[in-house]
Amino acid sequence: MSSDEPLNSPDTTEEGCPPRSRRGERRRQALLQAARRLFTGQGYEATSLQQIVKEGGGSLSTAYQLFGSKAGIFRAVILEMAIHIREQALSQSLLEQPPAEALPRIAEQLLAFSVDAEVLAIRRQLIAESHAMPELAAELHAWFEEHLYQPIQAYFRRWSHRCDFVVADPEQLASLFMQMCCSWHMHHLLLGVGDRPEPAELARVARAGVELCFSTARERAVVGPGQGASCS
Repeated sequence: MSSDEPLNSPDTTEEGCPPRSRRGERRRQALLQAARRLFTGQGYEATSLQQIVKEGGGSLSTAYQLFGSKAGIFRAVILEMAIHIREQALSQSLLEQPPAEALPRIAEQLLAFSVDAEVLAIRRQLIAESHAMPELAAELHAWFEEHLYQPIQAYFRRWSHRCDFVVADPEQLASLFMQMCCSWHMHHLLLGVGDRPEPAELARVARAGVELCFSTARERAVVGPGQGASCS
């Protein structure tokens, strides 16, 4: 059996217990952490499932049953990172705050993740391997569309009806905002050019991007007292 060949029973551990049992989850996390270190340190191609098991513990049988293949654990590593980004940058409590308070914080969080060394390393691996794993690339694109881009769209759409400004095109504004959060710093760092920007620089870029977003919204005329809500 090759290191990437899936087993026939991916829904059980080697002891026959559900993979989401406490013991199974500990093993899963240990393997994910080992895979993350190896993928970021030496690359996807140079990493074998045997190496991941050697560093993370357990057995090849457990790794196959939990992830199916090396590509499966690569997918799990990326999705875990993506979920963490989503939870930190677009928490429900943050999305309930008005734009003047929420957008700078969202932008700073997304910018910080975009230049994080580990995130950049995994992004490089995904770009390098996407030709061999088009289904994974398409799945991740759809995930980011649903869990990052669409919530920002919905946020602009919701607040455009509650604040003293009108967002004429929430979809376009969300696209502009997300593109800004993938800063030129990220593209330089992906190529190995330059140094990671300091937090103060990321905050400056975030503020400039948010100001640009606000400049695309026009002031709503207040017809009478009590109409319109402040976004500040």
